[in-house]
Amino acid sequence: MISFFPLKLTYLIILEKDFKTHLTDGTNVTSVDKQLLVVKKIGLGNFLFEMAHKTPLIYGIFSILVALFAGWAASETFRRLRG
Repeated sequence: MISFFPLKLTYLIILEKDFKTHLTDGTNVTSVDKQLLVVKKIGLGNFLFEMAHKTPLIYGIFSILVALFAGWAASETFRRLRG
């Protein structure tokens, strides 16, 4: 069976960085801790990113439809505001 929408809702890791924190008592370092910071892209932003890279044709068609709808909605809004 062919899937026309082969995307899974996952996340994309943008950054993994080790960093150190230094605890001081004012002048002297009392302890040092090393931790890992992970930045992930989730939600709609990640969904659109994956769709653009995995299924560019569907993404292009979707983008055109969104642009047409936004233009029509703006036109209707301003037409009704003018009276």
